[in-house]
Amino acid sequence: MQTLKGLALATVIAACFFWLGIEPARWGAMHSDGRLLDLETELDSAEGVGKIQAGLFHQWMRLWRPDRDDIRIEGSVFAAPEGQQCGSREQQTSFPIEATPAGTSVCGIQMRAFAEGPFIIGRLAYWPDGLGSSSKPERVLRGNAEMSGRSWTLETEAPMPKSAKLRLAVVAGPADVKGSQPWYSDLLAAPIGSAARETAMQRLYQLGYDVRVLDLP
Repeated sequence: MQTLKGLALATVIAACFFWLGIEPARWGAMHSDGRLLDLETELDSAEGVGKIQAGLFHQWMRLWRPDRDDIRIEGSVFAAPEGQQCGSREQQTSFPIEATPAGTSVCGIQMRAFAEGPFIIGRLAYWPDGLGSSSKPERVLRGNAEMSGRSWTLETEAPMPKSAKLRLAVVAGPADVKGSQPWYSDLLAAPIGSAARETAMQRLYQLGYDVRVLDLP
């Protein structure tokens, strides 16, 4: 039923484009290519009839946004007995991130995001002294593309401090994002629930992408 409603809305929007005498092919190509910042800039600067175009195009882009239930995130930690150095991966034990036992020191973390259909991108940021201790994290990982999603692996030579915090920002949508991606600075550094973070998420929602932000641990 939801698919039929989406197709009906897409048909109405396409008819409106035709009625207005508008050729949306260039914007559609930018969206398909993942040139989101360029597309956002053009839509925001539209005036007159172009502003009507932009509103209709935003409606069309929102139809492409994946269902949040389609995105699955899981993680694991690599840990050594408390009081020991991390050593090699062979000397460490892997645990699900939500079940790391007491008496261990975290030496690394791996996060994976999966989705049926949408492209997955994102960043994993690491603050050894705690989130908010600095406006910029010590390390930011872009992650590695996988068959059905993306993975991020962070390892340290010494055990991570107890104060250490990580934040994962996962972005899923119809195409791989190309070019500048300024929203990551707020997704990673702004407090959860803050206006800056919500604005960054809304920018991506309007472009047909879903966003999930997780603080770890």
